[in-house]
Amino acid sequence: MTDMEVAKRGPGRPPMHREESKAVEPMKEDRVKIILEENENIPPTGQFFGLNGTGYILRAGEVAEVPVGIIDILDNAIELSPVVDPMTKQPVSHRPRHRFSYRMVR
Repeated sequence: MTDMEVAKRGPGRPPMHREESKAVEPMKEDRVKIILEENENIPPTGQFFGLNGTGYILRAGEVAEVPVGIIDILDNAIELSPVVDPMTKQPVSHRPRHRFSYRMVR
């Protein structure tokens, strides 16, 4: 700090100007194109997914370019589906299945 800046701001205070700082560029993520399949669990406005503080709304039947992390979320979204006895029509157990199915687009 120069003597002039010390006189203006007082001793021990930071200078009035700041050094130029470069903006941080967002991290480049690998992206893929997918189509989310029609599903009764997806509202007409689209399904929200969040990844690292960024939100994505995917609509069924529309092409979307998403980070690979969204694919991981879709692959790990598992729900239990009842297995029904054909004779009694009563659920006898549950089996895991994917909650959201999708297709990769090239």
